[in-house]
Amino acid sequence: MKGKGEENMIETLAMRSMSKAVYSTEPIGHYGLGFEYYSHFTSPIRRYPDLLAHRLLQHYLDGGKSPSKQELEEKRNTVVRWKDWLLMQKEILSSTCR
Repeated sequence: MKGKGEENMIETLAMRSMSKAVYSTEPIGHYGLGFEYYSHFTSPIRRYPDLLAHRLLQHYLDGGKSPSKQELEEKRNTVVRWKDWLLMQKEILSSTCR
């Protein structure tokens, strides 16, 4: 389809059909790779959840114990609240800049 008129539409539909990332304390693994345990992270500068993964890895490398599920849920909820707050700020800025 490369270079054809339908390329953009098919690419857009394919991307929209893919599920969004969900951050959870449940070890759901990676279906496509067939891994029971899986963690994905990129640059810790770009995403707070990734920073948490880096901190946890360093904690374990230093001999630390696993945090409780409640502690992890509290941190995840903080990330969700910040995301919601940032989206609200973006909407406010975009409406005042028109």
